[in-house]
Amino acid sequence: MLLWNRTSQVAIDQCKNNDSAKPVETIADAVAPSDIVWSCLADEEAVLSVYGEICKGDIMGKLFVECSTITASGTETVAQQLKDKGAEFVTMPVFGEPGTASAGNLIVVPAGPAAAVDRIRPYLEGCLAGAVIDFSDEKHGQASLLKIVGNVLIMTAIEQVSELMVFSEKSGLGVNNLRKLFAAMYPGGPIKQHLLYQGHMASGEWARKVPIVTLDAVIGLTDKVAALAESLDVKLPAYEVARQHLRVAKNLSSGNADILSIYGAVRAESGLDFVNSVTTE
Repeated sequence: MLLWNRTSQVAIDQCKNNDSAKPVETIADAVAPSDIVWSCLADEEAVLSVYGEICKGDIMGKLFVECSTITASGTETVAQQLKDKGAEFVTMPVFGEPGTASAGNLIVVPAGPAAAVDRIRPYLEGCLAGAVIDFSDEKHGQASLLKIVGNVLIMTAIEQVSELMVFSEKSGLGVNNLRKLFAAMYPGGPIKQHLLYQGHMASGEWARKVPIVTLDAVIGLTDKVAALAESLDVKLPAYEVARQHLRVAKNLSSGNADILSIYGAVRAESGLDFVNSVTTE
């Protein structure tokens, strides 16, 4: 396996404990000898830039699998670029945090020609994915649209948990008792994700680790989601509250906060410190 990153040291570090992986210095070094090329980049601008560079080379017959969170229009642009160069393309946005990825439990949404999707199936269930939402033979952009809907779902869930966390703290109920409620309401169901968010919030780690995705990137994506909703005359009031809290968090954070800094913004608006101490009550 060849690994390229826009920051070379990241690729080097990722390969240190993996004997089957080798870091390379350029995109061309990764693409030229490969039959299947997987990509996951920070934002749409990065995706368009990287694939613009890739399409300068000979990529006839290669299969590209793109996992970034971008708009449907951005995905269709990449799909057309690759088609024009004689390459195959599967767009496959993913749901799940890094720990979920390491455990091979991502939710993946592959879209594109069925034959191309079939080529990557051995790498999905039982390897990368705990669940596959199969969009074979659907337009590539449909998978990206589903990821956008998922972004709205995740953002509003984080907003909901943040508000309940602060309410529980200030009322004296305590976050541990809130956690018991989450665990009991829908065992194994959607509230399981609420438990994950609540645990990260209570630990304070959301403000202390270098984020996988920066607030600027998250805000940039939410701007595009909001623009799409407006173009469709769809109102997303809960999502707009979460977006506003992201902007508040950006102004209050030191730059290390991630999407869970929505919790910090709700705390600040409620008279608490932006960053919580490790919470046990």
